[in-house]
Amino acid sequence: YTIPSHQQPHFIFQEIMFSKKAIGMLSGLWTFAPSINIATADGHVGFKKRRLLDEGGMRDSNTNQPPQSIIGGSEFAPGSRPYLVSVGTGESGYYGQFCGGSLISPHAVMTAAHCLFRPRNAGLQWQPPEWVEFHRHDLFNDTGVVRMYLKDRSQCDGDIAYHPGFDYYFHPGTWYSPFDVAILFLPTAVNNITPVTLNENNKVPASGAPLDVSGWGYTEYGWLSVPSSATVEYVTNKACTQKPYKFDENLLTESMMCAGEKGKGFCYLDGGGPLVLDSDEPKGKHENPVVQVGIVGGGPRKCARPSFPGIYTRVSEVADWVKDSVCARTGELCKNSKSGKNSKVKKYDDKCAKLPTYAPITASYVPTVSTAPTTLHPSYSPTTAFPTWVPTEGKQLFCSDISVMCYIVNV
Repeated sequence: YTIPSHQQPHFIFQEIMFSKKAIGMLSGLWTFAPSINIATADGHVGFKKRRLLDEGGMRDSNTNQPPQSIIGGSEFAPGSRPYLVSVGTGESGYYGQFCGGSLISPHAVMTAAHCLFRPRNAGLQWQPPEWVEFHRHDLFNDTGVVRMYLKDRSQCDGDIAYHPGFDYYFHPGTWYSPFDVAILFLPTAVNNITPVTLNENNKVPASGAPLDVSGWGYTEYGWLSVPSSATVEYVTNKACTQKPYKFDENLLTESMMCAGEKGKGFCYLDGGGPLVLDSDEPKGKHENPVVQVGIVGGGPRKCARPSFPGIYTRVSEVADWVKDSVCARTGELCKNSKSGKNSKVKKYDDKCAKLPTYAPITASYVPTVSTAPTTLHPSYSPTTAFPTWVPTEGKQLFCSDISVMCYIVNV
């Protein structure tokens, strides 16, 4: 499946293909390091498929998915954000996770639409994730993790939908993705996790409100196997297009929102993850609902830049579509839904409930979980992890978030 022409990515530069072995880490730019095997101190061999990234958005050549984790944050306690979902393909855990998501109803996970595609022939080709994981913390530790396959692995498929207004395009210094939202319908109900509440109030959050963003992946300490979270401030769209920020007011639509704080924000492998109202209440207690206001989407090439807050999909702008889609498919989230009001709802046929339950996986390698920065892969350090590439005068090399191609751009 290829996206129609009006939804093709809006970037055309001089296209240059690089061999996988030839591309190294570009300091301050956007690319990936070649796939490598590294034996850790205890003999575990890692990084076979999960590539090392820095400030960019290359897809892993094996998963072809856009990497996007948290800069300026810290590891949170296991189980404190039960609504956070790991989304991936192929192998479980560290080798397959490439996006985040959030549980919004017993049969539905919300993520970003850009997590569903791969580049092909100057367009985008449908290549959705294969599975979602609940109760996931350490990507090397599968104990207690519940994985549900979205493809025909159990004779019970899930469905996937993405917003019809989704688009994806570049602009100098950043990338934008209006209506960047998708729903992964689950083959089996998740009844032991309280879903997030979708924000439907366009006046929420207030300017400067503290928000919580969480996910796995790249941090200022390197690539960790445990998730991190950070508190960032909401920036109104008007403020986001004025100094000291640098977003184009013609490209920042109402379906997008800005949030950031100097030295804090999302990075690679966070795409699709939740941005929620921050609260003093311990997360996971659920005395009060967790309200999701944003979905990790686009943003600056360089993570957590002061002049470029992260761009998220504004949940209040897509809540109607989300509710209608979930209600029509599952019979859930039907309150105030057009599908619930104006048409007969096709109830979800939970035939998967009759199938054997997925057994939690047994981890072959379980490292000790510690706080950053000691969870950095032992073979790397923040200063020596990646080789440096010096651009030609007047030129810069960058690689797109949704492709395995690099481009030479005049600067």
